[in-house]
Amino acid sequence: MGTLKAGMAKVVVTPPVGTQLAGYAGRTDPSTGVSDDLYAKALVLDDGNERLALVVCDLIGFGIDMVNDMRDVIQQRSGIKPDNTMITCTHTHTGPNLRAAENAYVEGLKFHIAGAVAAAANKMQEARIGANKGECLTGANRRNPDSPSGPYNLYKYPEGTMDPTVMVLRVEDTSGNMIGVMTNYAGHPVGWGHKELGISRDYPGFALTVLEKVWGDDIVAIFLQGCCGNLNLNWIWDRPEESPMPPRRLPEEFEPRLKEVRRLGHILGGETLKTAEYITDFVSDVTLKGARKDVKVRIREDLPERMQERVDTIRQEKKPPQQGKRGSVYDAIVAGRGTITTEVQVLRVGDYFIVGLPSEVFVEYQMEVRERSGAPYTFVSELANDSISYVPTPEAYEEGGYEARSSSLAPDAGKSLVDGAIDLLEQLR
Repeated sequence: MGTLKAGMAKVVVTPPVGTQLAGYAGRTDPSTGVSDDLYAKALVLDDGNERLALVVCDLIGFGIDMVNDMRDVIQQRSGIKPDNTMITCTHTHTGPNLRAAENAYVEGLKFHIAGAVAAAANKMQEARIGANKGECLTGANRRNPDSPSGPYNLYKYPEGTMDPTVMVLRVEDTSGNMIGVMTNYAGHPVGWGHKELGISRDYPGFALTVLEKVWGDDIVAIFLQGCCGNLNLNWIWDRPEESPMPPRRLPEEFEPRLKEVRRLGHILGGETLKTAEYITDFVSDVTLKGARKDVKVRIREDLPERMQERVDTIRQEKKPPQQGKRGSVYDAIVAGRGTITTEVQVLRVGDYFIVGLPSEVFVEYQMEVRERSGAPYTFVSELANDSISYVPTPEAYEEGGYEARSSSLAPDAGKSLVDGAIDLLEQLR
């Protein structure tokens, strides 16, 4: 245990206008402007023995091959070992489609993200941290059994499971001056809807702007996406009695959509601010540890038709796998494997833990991790270090609906990931 040092930094990772946006298969037009910039934000901590790096990017998600490339660059530039580096995404649906983006932009991302870590490491100073929990209802379960577009299909379901927890980490210097803050909450960043062609952080951007307006632009405010695989937003479009629009029909006009995204972001930002201001107990003598673990998850045998078509396409292309790369679920199937290897990761910061789970994970697994961790503050991030598929609960596979149709993984994938994370938590205690 040693005296804590901390550094935080951010770099812009906004793609060129004209880049295809990610998140909606039916949105084929390219981006037409920038509503607000995208960032890669880094928190680097050092206890004198170990150094940890957490990077959160305003992007929809990374595959593990790209993450490992970035970890290598980070280790070369900042000396932080891969076991101690977690790279995750906010999952904005108004960010770039990395599969369709120009290669120069995608390759440049690796160095921009490594640069954010280097900048944070170069700003290290003695620090103290504190944590607290609040509650917010901007997220909403989206698996309504009576959805107008079909059972369990992307329509708000107030009776469904959601996690209202807003978990906040506050970082200050030893004089009490704010360095930065991290807020951890679960809700799909789809506030703009599929009609929007402007690049944006979605509602998390408005939430963080609240904090920056109060504490100043010099602080670094980070949004850590929780497990929102089955959560959308508590927006007015699913409340026909309060909306002039029919259910789930987003308006064509920009201003009504802007107003709603901003409203949701301000609610979360306000709750984060309140929760952070209640923190009065800080610690500076902490132990830092990091660990990651490979986990094999089973690929489902009853692959949906459109996924099987992608497998058939890869077979026809007969492209040899890249040396040293994992590839996709579809590459694994073509190679005759029934599993794909991903990873879970845990960073320990004193008595606090940051758990990274790959892919789009149902919120029930976030709640299970927190319950089983036994720690007072367990931050949980989905899309940490990898993006494979949806990770629904076994019950969701039986019910059907969008996420079950979209998952390439077997129903026990979530259990494998959670058990792996708990094993790491026990290892790091």
